[in-house]
Amino acid sequence: MWEKGYRKKVDYLLKARDYEKAINILDDKIKEDPSKEIYRVLKIKVYARSGNIDLAFKEYEKYYSLSNKINKDLLKELGLSPLNAQISPYKFMVLLTLADFKKLPEDVKKIAYNSLSDGDEIVRVGGCWLAGRHTIREWSKDLIKLTADGKTAVVWNAIWALGEIRDEKFLNHLSSLLANAKDPSIITETINAIGKYKDKSSLITLKKFLNHSGKTLSTASLAAVEYIEKGTIKDTYNFIKNQKDEQLMGFLYLLIGEYKQKDLYNEIVAALKDRDRQFKENAIRALGEMGDKKDFKILETYLSSKNQAERIHAYFSAYKLGIEDVEIFKKGLDDSAIEIRRISAIALRQKKDRELEKMLHDKLLRSSILDRIYLALAITQ
Repeated sequence: MWEKGYRKKVDYLLKARDYEKAINILDDKIKEDPSKEIYRVLKIKVYARSGNIDLAFKEYEKYYSLSNKINKDLLKELGLSPLNAQISPYKFMVLLTLADFKKLPEDVKKIAYNSLSDGDEIVRVGGCWLAGRHTIREWSKDLIKLTADGKTAVVWNAIWALGEIRDEKFLNHLSSLLANAKDPSIITETINAIGKYKDKSSLITLKKFLNHSGKTLSTASLAAVEYIEKGTIKDTYNFIKNQKDEQLMGFLYLLIGEYKQKDLYNEIVAALKDRDRQFKENAIRALGEMGDKKDFKILETYLSSKNQAERIHAYFSAYKLGIEDVEIFKKGLDDSAIEIRRISAIALRQKKDRELEKMLHDKLLRSSILDRIYLALAITQ
């Protein structure tokens, strides 16, 4: 009964946000009985909810050294706790990690929702990315508001997310945005987003940009028009290919992935086999979006590429294609790129294997804080 009394007292202090007093009480109880797990668990929660993420993870180390238990409930709270803290890179890491989950639990979705109104643009970008990757339709109105955000990166990602969600109620807003936008990158992404809706009433608006002086912008328009009219961008691809403009070809690789153009599969494979072809990272990304497991042989050589962008996209594509070779992702856990380490941890947890879980947990205990965040979330999938 007296334990419940302290739990209630700590809960009250948490609600009152009197974190210092809660820690003092718990420290006193730990001194009295260092072996009592409940006090250490509560202390971790206090640090996590107060935004002291580093201290929360350090306290978890102590808890594990005494209990030798992998506490998934605590790890979930630790992994999500940055969303209530003030350190933007930590929040961003949470959102990127959640975006790559196969499924997003409803309770987690509710916690992540506030990222769309965060004061830091990088967090709002992460919220848009999460919305787009999981096609969170109920966030559409918030994304509409963000298309008027003062930061270009936020606007761009909000438009992209609306293109992924494809809520027809907001197509008129995208058309209006296209008519008034000045920034070429915003216009280009809006064209891409509108194209994904495959709405023929948008053709007149899109065709106005076919002869735009910006090559990327006009190419986006050409692709969107063809996709709406024919369901393919094959003619656009052949037209750009004949121009022998490597930069535009790299942009086309991205569009092939965005529009899921399986009829251009052979072109993507040819690009990846061509030593002289540039922007291969975009072709790798496209293959991950539209390929299947048999395509892994093509990607495999890029897992060890000296080009970090190629390597990152190869690992992400391997995950998206459902590759189950554990050794690949074990190796990825030690890559110099945190993006590869993160996606490798997520991929390994898909196996639901206790030994792999223990391996990820051991890595968490000896990692830096950013790695600890995605590892904690991966373990609790």
